[in-house]
Amino acid sequence: MAFLGPVGPIVDKLVEKGSDFIPIIGPGLRYVRTAQNVTKFANPIRATTYTSGLLLEICGGKTAKYSVLCSVWATSTILGVATSNPALLAVGMEAGNEILEDFYS
Repeated sequence: MAFLGPVGPIVDKLVEKGSDFIPIIGPGLRYVRTAQNVTKFANPIRATTYTSGLLLEICGGKTAKYSVLCSVWATSTILGVATSNPALLAVGMEAGNEILEDFYS
């Protein structure tokens, strides 16, 4: 909200604090911020995708991680191509990238 001039930061802070009371948005925004801090990625999608892979590996081991990532990759790629949705294609590419990096790194 930089276009609001000097009151922009105040409005940003109010929106941020207000969003904490909305059940999905508050925790979601906190997760994205934490993921960006952990990974040092500026791109929130890349940061959350990467940390989701880390959580899967920590909580469920490699088998669970690859099962979920492969499902996400296949589903988002098929739906992305079928609907011409670039967001779904991007999710599929991120999941595929995570799988390839893990196998070949």
